[in-house]
Amino acid sequence: MPEVQPGVPWTSTEPDDQSIALGERNAEQGADAQALSDLQDVDLAGLQVGDYISFDGTQFVRVPSSGGGGEAGAPGEQGIQGEQGVPGADGSHGWSPIMAVVADGERRVLQIADWTGGTGSEPATGSYIGPAGLTAVIGDAVDIRGASGASDSVLQSMYEANSILVANTNDTPEALIIGASTIVGRDSTGDITALTGSEAKTLLALTKSDVGLGNADDTADTAKPVSTAQQTALDAKVSNSLYDANSILKADMDDTPSALVVSSSSIVGRLAAGGIGALTTAEVLTLLGRTDEDVQDLVGAMVTGNTESGISVTYDDSGGKLDFSVAGGGSGLGGYQGNGSDGAVTLDGVATFSWATLSGSTYTLSRDLWASTLIVNSGVTLHYGGFGIQASISILNNGTISGNGGNATAAVATNNGAGVNLATGSIPGCANGGTFTTGVGNAGASTATAQGGNGGAGGASGTGNAGGAGGTVVGPVVGNGRWKVLQALTSGVIMRGSSTLVAAAGGGGGGSGGGDGTNRSPAGGGGGGWLCVTTPTLINNGVISANGGNGNSQTTAGNAGGSGGGGGGIAIVNTTSPITGTGTITATGGTGGAGFGSGSAGSNGSNGVVMATVWS
Repeated sequence: MPEVQPGVPWTSTEPDDQSIALGERNAEQGADAQALSDLQDVDLAGLQVGDYISFDGTQFVRVPSSGGGGEAGAPGEQGIQGEQGVPGADGSHGWSPIMAVVADGERRVLQIADWTGGTGSEPATGSYIGPAGLTAVIGDAVDIRGASGASDSVLQSMYEANSILVANTNDTPEALIIGASTIVGRDSTGDITALTGSEAKTLLALTKSDVGLGNADDTADTAKPVSTAQQTALDAKVSNSLYDANSILKADMDDTPSALVVSSSSIVGRLAAGGIGALTTAEVLTLLGRTDEDVQDLVGAMVTGNTESGISVTYDDSGGKLDFSVAGGGSGLGGYQGNGSDGAVTLDGVATFSWATLSGSTYTLSRDLWASTLIVNSGVTLHYGGFGIQASISILNNGTISGNGGNATAAVATNNGAGVNLATGSIPGCANGGTFTTGVGNAGASTATAQGGNGGAGGASGTGNAGGAGGTVVGPVVGNGRWKVLQALTSGVIMRGSSTLVAAAGGGGGGSGGGDGTNRSPAGGGGGGWLCVTTPTLINNGVISANGGNGNSQTTAGNAGGSGGGGGGIAIVNTTSPITGTGTITATGGTGGAGFGSGSAGSNGSNGVVMATVWS
């Protein structure tokens, strides 16, 4: 069978009616075009020369050759070209990657972050660009940064504070620390280093002329000449030997100076005739153009007619004297606010004074206080100690001003009145509490011509022994006219009417409790004192008190009664303007002590008197 070539008609050499000359049918029978289409489905694999293609009625089949045939005939004419087939569909557009630079430690690599420009399904993202294509492992990706170059940080780490980098015998830099006020350089053979002054001078090759000292030489100081101007100035100097202690140099009749010793409290001058010397008062007034009368008139004009703190001053020109008149009687405080001779006083619990003792933060007066201003700080106590408290200008109390009676202590033999041993004070002392006992209680001390409260009675013991009576207070005989309570300079505390001076005292002492025959009862509380505070202006933010002392109780054994509280004293405040501040003024009775065992409690002391008076 001749070789079959595409598009070349061929004829089967077999006369079998069932054989079909494929090329001939294609050329002559257009109606068999469908058969050619079916022929495309024939499996031509293994087709050899001499084989046939036969149609068995249903399909085309290959019929192998049964033997050698004749020689192949000449190729037939090329058949008519068939019609152009329908164009195929367009292919999809390709995708372009969008790259991102990502870090892999010190390396930087490219990663596919997205795709753009394509059609159809978008490829997967996240792969990295490796040396042979895409890779999913970041470590296999190409480092786009390349090899590291020289790093400034390497040099920077070599620096230290106040340093430079130098390279001396080789090309390796090293830090050279430069100290303060230092010059760095290099001599003809050495390294770069700090230079001494001498080395810098050598390198600069300075001469005297370079620094403006061309005329300087090395002449010794003792051999240096003195200029004319210097010698003139030296000749004009005055020798120190002319001076004496406390002296001045003077030149009287000629130009020769001499020393004049100036005595203490002296004035030096020169009258119209005579030399320079010390002047008398009269000579000074003469030089000032003033006489004694001029000075007296000047001072007199300053004070005449003025009244300060209740004191009027007039000038007696004929005698050259100042006359002071202190207001008294029923006008103002009559001078009883004091003269302020102790000055401005601040009690802070630290400072000490000659007129008081300091224990902890408590000051106790040892004489009358005559302050100009008085400040008692918070947390500080001023105890009157049997003396008056006066301030000529004002008092600011932020702490405690106290005339309280002493509190009783359990079963002791001491007296507890605040007024104990105050007989030498300018104010009468207050009453003592009754002393301890194992039997019938002792009475508290009473006060006469007083203004305090009665002391409380002591409680009875459980064995029938009565407690001591509280001290009583007997008031003074009232004189005619209104009462005025002040601190006098010489006569102590007085209650003054128009014609009567009456001494006074504070509250009565509390009685001691009854003992049970074996065990002692406690002593009574002391009576409140006679506290007198006098000042034109009082700001009270603390406590001013003349309270009775508290009683006490037996605390160990037995059936003793409690002791009585001391009676409240009298708290007197005299001012010329209303009292201001947030504080209190009290004279309450002390609290009775509780009984022990079957003993009964002591009684409270009676309240005393508070007298706050504004005097005009």
